[in-house]
This record gives sequence, structure tokens and C-alpha cells, in this order.
Amino acid sequence: MLVLDHDRMDEDGRALLHGLRVTQEMSGRVLIVEADSAMVERIRATAGVATPDRLDAAAYAGLTQAERIAVDAWRRRAEFGSKTRPGEGRSWGDKDFDEPR
Repeated sequence: MLVLDHDRMDEDGRALLHGLRVTQEMSGRVLIVEADSAMVERIRATAGVATPDRLDAAAYAGLTQAERIAVDAWRRRAEFGSKTRPGEGRSWGDKDFDEPR
């Protein structure tokens, strides 16, 4: 998850983000992207970009309520552990899979 401060980002930061695959967009400034660990470190070093674990209190306070909820949920996701669901990872179209009802 990234929290963007568009006013602080430079052209290099924008170019870096442009190449990422966005998987979810909570708002124009809070989004989830796919990136390997090396890219995450490059992104973290970019002005105007923060991850939830490195978001300072002033930036957090400037988020909307919906953005704060998303950041809080992201921060807490490790508390929930892994879920065990019947048929996890299988297509509902698999012949041996009974979809939930």
C-alpha cells in the first residue's frame, strides 16, 4: 500500500509509480500496487510517497476517514493470520468444487 502526497512528488517519483501495476485504488492518493522488494525500497525512498508503516502522524491526520480506515486495515492485516477457506485457490468451475451457498 502506498500513500501519495502529490504536491511533494517530483517527476522521477511520478515516473517510478507510472510503471507499477495498481491492484486497488482506495482514492487518488491511497493505493495498493504490485512490486518486488527492491522496488518497494526504491518507492519508499521517493519524496511524497509513504507506506503505512512509515506514515507520519501529520500525514495520517490529513487523510480522509475512508483513507484512514484503509491504512488502519492494512496495518492490522498481519493480526488476522492466514484464512482457511474450503477450496482456497480453486476455480468455482472445478468439477470437484462445491461453491459456498
